[in-house]
Amino acid sequence: RRSSRHYNILEEPKLILRKIQYLICFDQNGYYLGDDNSIFITGENLKYLLALLNSRITKFMIEKFYIYGSVFPKIQIFQLKEMPLISIELLQN
Repeated sequence: RRSSRHYNILEEPKLILRKIQYLICFDQNGYYLGDDNSIFITGENLKYLLALLNSRITKFMIEKFYIYGSVFPKIQIFQLKEMPLISIELLQN
């Protein structure tokens, strides 16, 4: 059973990432998928992160280095955390 803190996250603006097929979208209306194939990303600069994660180079990187060789390719949260992404703070300076 999940705590109410987890349900509050679902109501916040967030990115929803489907692990299978690598689909990602921005949600600010409290939608969520009720399965284990989704990752929710909350925090600041979500639209920047969405643009970065939906870029051709990021999709290529994911397909080439993280989900290759599988019948049902699936990205995991630890793989997302390992990805070398450019921080928005570096771009603003």
